[in-house]
Amino acid sequence: MTPATLPYELLFDCLDFAATPPLNFLGPDYKCLRSLSLVSKQIGSYAQKALFRSVILSKSRHALAFGNALNPGTERGRWLAGLVKTLRIQLRIHRGGLTQKLFTAALLACPNLFELELDISDAPFDMSPFATVFISRASHIQALRIASSSGTAPDILSVFPSLKFVEFKTAIPFRIPHGCPPACRLTELHWLGPVNDYLLWVLQNSVGILEVLSLASPRFPLIMDKDRFECLIHTHGPSLRSLHIPSLPDSQMVSIRHCSQLEELIIDGMLSEGALALLPETIEHLQFQFACCYERELSGRVSGYTHSFLSYLAHFIETAPSLLTLTWVHDITLSKRLQELCDRRGILCRRWIQPYPMYRGERQELGYVDSFPRALPMSPLRASDLASATKYAQEN
Repeated sequence: MTPATLPYELLFDCLDFAATPPLNFLGPDYKCLRSLSLVSKQIGSYAQKALFRSVILSKSRHALAFGNALNPGTERGRWLAGLVKTLRIQLRIHRGGLTQKLFTAALLACPNLFELELDISDAPFDMSPFATVFISRASHIQALRIASSSGTAPDILSVFPSLKFVEFKTAIPFRIPHGCPPACRLTELHWLGPVNDYLLWVLQNSVGILEVLSLASPRFPLIMDKDRFECLIHTHGPSLRSLHIPSLPDSQMVSIRHCSQLEELIIDGMLSEGALALLPETIEHLQFQFACCYERELSGRVSGYTHSFLSYLAHFIETAPSLLTLTWVHDITLSKRLQELCDRRGILCRRWIQPYPMYRGERQELGYVDSFPRALPMSPLRASDLASATKYAQEN
């Protein structure tokens, strides 16, 4: 079958894949989209829409070319400006880097922008020119990803009152700034960094509507005392549908009892027997790591603790009324028994191989969620490790 005889629907699917590839840290395949935009009028129109759907700007010359293409004085420029849904900005202080002035112009030129990804780790960020302009003209932005080591970063959330989905990466434990908390009412927050009172301050206007909360990252250990964690979960737990946390002692896991509507729990570490007993009946997806799996290879037998935990896990699988998916992050051992436990009730058992999740490019899309777990794009590093693990399993 030649390309000329392929159905347009299939070609359009290929264009969508090029615009938003699973390996999303690489960005859209602009070279492919530019070439396809010249094939024919029908394909070219769709390719141009895909080409401008997600835009990455990191240099001044890119921003200038982008601004010229989106000339509001022409019908085509206004049409292209309306196509931009995601804008990824990298502010840089070096020569040729994208400046804040060009960033402002690019942001205000996109009337239908949904998601903004802002990297200000390598540049100062002055909030003063933004407050009055953005609140009036950037109210359509609902999703924000921000990576920052700048001291002014805490104020940026106040500029976008319409935000619903936020991912924050920082190595700085921010202090609470002067003034009122951000007006945005978040339904989803991924906090990748040290946690302090600033997080509680950010979520003051999200009580009762926050549904997805992630406080875990392999690069930044969770820094939160027992009282802060209990306050956070006590306040927002009743509305949470998904919670992602590191491994915590049972004294802190007790707070999970406030999450009466929880559908997904992801723990980057061990899940204790006590924590299993605290899980609500609404849990549909449970993910955790099981370090004791290695004991079987080292000693040739299963320890008493491992046997006890598996007994508790078996009881949970057999009695959990809503459980649909179990994600077991582990070595190769013990997987057969776990699979048998899940097969009895028709539960999908996903077995992920260590190491997890230290991979570039794997991130969940920001937006409303109908069910858990979400699909997770796979990076080349993860694919390579899974291939090696599969070969090892077949040989052993």
